[in-house]
Amino acid sequence: PVTAYLSGGVLAAAWLAASLDSPQRWLRRCTALSLAAGCAIGLALTAFLHHSTWAHPLLESVSDSPDPTWLTRVAEAGRAARARARATLGPYERVLDDLRTTLAREAIVVRDVTIPATTWGGRLLETYQPRTALYSATYAIGMGVGLAIGAAIGQPDRDVVLLAGDGGFVTALGELGTAAQERARLRVILFNDGGYGILRNLQDTHFDGRRFGVDLTTPDFLRLADSFGVWSGQIRSAVETAPVLKEALQQEGPALVEVDMQAVGPMAIPFTGSARLVPGRS
Repeated sequence: PVTAYLSGGVLAAAWLAASLDSPQRWLRRCTALSLAAGCAIGLALTAFLHHSTWAHPLLESVSDSPDPTWLTRVAEAGRAARARARATLGPYERVLDDLRTTLAREAIVVRDVTIPATTWGGRLLETYQPRTALYSATYAIGMGVGLAIGAAIGQPDRDVVLLAGDGGFVTALGELGTAAQERARLRVILFNDGGYGILRNLQDTHFDGRRFGVDLTTPDFLRLADSFGVWSGQIRSAVETAPVLKEALQQEGPALVEVDMQAVGPMAIPFTGSARLVPGRS
């Protein structure tokens, strides 16, 4: 029954979790797993408990009724984590909130690999329906453009929004022509900070601001969109997010919204990921 829910590495992770001798160690290990793997492990352990004549002491403590105290602690931890993440965003907290309230619940959001998509697109932007959140599992920049066009063509009655950075988008510039030719209902929200933002932040943080290879020469994205016959707009202040996005969503074909990040302003806390590039420095 266990293997009906699991395969490969997920099965190994479930067996490892069952072999640990304390709930605390089990929980710490599970936090490193993806949500999908975590759900699969839960199903596997439940099946194991109900179908096996041998049970680990940890499994014997499993109850069909949730512990309300534990659920409260989980909810509180979630709220605290979201509050900490929001505190880093600065003006982009308004961008996040206006994006979510403007989009329909069934809209499909595609996240390319860029700071806004990572810091709040994947952590704070609520998802209400299955298959409405897509992202590049390879963490390679630029992959989101093709994903978004495919989603728009595959679901022509839904709005599809791509969160992309200028560095990733320029690797797939030609695909804007594909979106225009197919009249895909794709809305590109292009966060333009003039380069590779995460690498710039890492160099500033870990190498005393010595920058190399992080500033990019990119086209005028508004004129580029116009050359393809694609509607375009620009956000230079967070308060402009909702009106500009609403206009973009009214377009029959694709639309491109450039977020001028220099004009909007920096995040409250620069994002550097979890990299530890220099020993002794956080």
